[in-house]
Amino acid sequence: MAQVQDSGAVKGDAPDAKVVQAMFRRGLEKLTGKNMKQSFGLLFGKDDIIGIKVNPAGGALQSSRPELVDAVIAWLKENGVPAKNIIIWDRFDYMLKDAGFTAERFPGIALEGLQTMDEAAADGKTEDNSRWLDAQGKHISYPQFDQDVFYWADVDGPTEHALHESARGQWEALLLRKLVTQRLTKIINIRCSRTRATVSRWPQRTWATRPSATRDACTSRSSSMCARKCSPSRACATRWC
Repeated sequence: MAQVQDSGAVKGDAPDAKVVQAMFRRGLEKLTGKNMKQSFGLLFGKDDIIGIKVNPAGGALQSSRPELVDAVIAWLKENGVPAKNIIIWDRFDYMLKDAGFTAERFPGIALEGLQTMDEAAADGKTEDNSRWLDAQGKHISYPQFDQDVFYWADVDGPTEHALHESARGQWEALLLRKLVTQRLTKIINIRCSRTRATVSRWPQRTWATRPSATRDACTSRSSSMCARKCSPSRACATRWC
């Protein structure tokens, strides 16, 4: 872990891009003990498909800052990563736009919101779900979810219809996105600072992969259920079991 500070990083409500870039470089070199080029070699290769995971949930003022993402992208590109191999992503497409992550702001960089959501329908302001559900009633983003890789959480989740598109009809089995399970080779997480009024505890957690045909055989809520019993040909993260 490395921490850097600069009193000039923010002027008014706006980050100073040059100061932010200098802080990023100073922090990375402090973390790795290497220069910027050597640091890249420790973490990435030129052929990596790199996902920059941002958190845009707080809009323009309380989200991952585009100026920091600029600094990260500049570092990746100067070390040979082509723009086509860099993807900025988060869960909802409209949140990316609200936080300033747009094609105009980041030309040549792919931006992917993994889900489309009709805010009016989600808020109960309309019963017209045609903008986000297909003719069969499935979320239009459903094909982006990997049906064989999911996060098991034995908790009671929200029951709003708009939040069940990733849960296979049950909140416990949270499907991971194909972007993560099939396409990206490295992920950079650009966090934001925010507070939470409540903290959820998920005491029983299991990463699991399994064929759909054996789905019913792996619905035990016991933490002793190992994912390898469902898919012995694929390794599982047994540290979660």
